[in-house]
Amino acid sequence: MMTQLSLSQAVKEWLDTHIESTRTSYRYVMQDLIKSYGDKDYELREITAHQLSQYMQDVNSRESVKSKATYNKYVITVKAFFSWAIDEDLITRNPARRLKRLRRSKLVRKDKAMSSEELAITSKYCRRQINEDTIGRRGEHINVSHYRNYALILFLADTGCRIGGAANLKITDLDLDEQKAIVTEKGNKTREVWFGHKTTSAIREWIYARSEWLQQEGYVLNDVYVFQREGHKMTSSSLGQVVRRICQRAGVRSLGPHSLRHRKGHQLQKTTDVVTAAMVLGHSSPDTTMAHYYKADTEEAERVARELVLGIQADSDDG
Repeated sequence: MMTQLSLSQAVKEWLDTHIESTRTSYRYVMQDLIKSYGDKDYELREITAHQLSQYMQDVNSRESVKSKATYNKYVITVKAFFSWAIDEDLITRNPARRLKRLRRSKLVRKDKAMSSEELAITSKYCRRQINEDTIGRRGEHINVSHYRNYALILFLADTGCRIGGAANLKITDLDLDEQKAIVTEKGNKTREVWFGHKTTSAIREWIYARSEWLQQEGYVLNDVYVFQREGHKMTSSSLGQVVRRICQRAGVRSLGPHSLRHRKGHQLQKTTDVVTAAMVLGHSSPDTTMAHYYKADTEEAERVARELVLGIQADSDDG
């Protein structure tokens, strides 16, 4: 016999199947959907395609939903939930089946990326804070986080990793001698990333300064996670806010950590093929990298194709 669950009960069960970061993202949309039904908590099987269509029309008309990407997030979340309900035999028909995403270009504009000038200003600001602000008259560290901020900006710029990879990074994941690390990103997928001498030195400085500070402050030494002051894990959103605050205080745009990932993507587009770029960025498919960073150039495609066509001499040689 099919289990009878209300919409709110089913949403709770579905959210519990996801990791914390995904659950937080999905919860906002699903709570909004539940709220749209007012005080009545409908049984899941009572939800109709017409109701969902009207809900999405309402979402699309909101002042707060200004972009196609935001609207599509609602569609993706609602469709994922009802697909799960089908798989769990909670409903027999999928009322979200006909919901469509709005078509949009996936190409990441260059103004979404932190520019080289902005990166230079931001990293110099972090370095200046270390030089001017961290050593007190008695040699104590006044604000040890400046070391962390500098290391974090350089690490994200060098590796292009997602902020979740930096938040999850443990000391044991680092190989500073080989200048590489193993990051764990969305979906709990792990991959290798690489960085340079400058970043290596910044991380070494940060780890040493943190150990000294923890001892001075009387904290129990817990240096498991790299980019948190006490060595405990920070959420991705909290660490992302650190990056935004650094940018604001440095006097550049209020940029999030993904701006450094986009910067790396555009760098790779100029210097290497799409398959290699996908490996560096940790995309599961080169198609994703192509859609985000490699603009289709039909004129260049024609030029290359014409250079490779068989000429008259080649035709005679074949005969």
